[in-house]
Amino acid sequence: MPRHRISGTSVLVLAAAIAFGGTAQAAARSVPYPSHKVLATAVRSPVETVTETGTANGEPIIARCPAGTRAVGGGVRTHGAAAFDSYPAPDGTGWIGSARGPDPNTPVTVYAVCA
Repeated sequence: MPRHRISGTSVLVLAAAIAFGGTAQAAARSVPYPSHKVLATAVRSPVETVTETGTANGEPIIARCPAGTRAVGGGVRTHGAAAFDSYPAPDGTGWIGSARGPDPNTPVTVYAVCA
């Protein structure tokens, strides 16, 4: 049986055609592909990563975003300790993480990706 390759664009066109009750060809003509210029201007906020360093004693470490920005992601990096918390601050202004290890002085870094 011959194999056929299907591109991601073909799948999207087919899904659009099915969703709107048209044919794949009609959907292909009616769905323009956005230019790189359009995609580049869609994201207006600069993204910044901030860090805060603590130790693996189980206490929360908070990496705070600069004023006017919100956490859109984050994480915890440990060096031989186990991270057990990693979540956005309730008010969205940073990222909270914590870790525990055999040595409570093991360094832990919490990262917040802010935009």
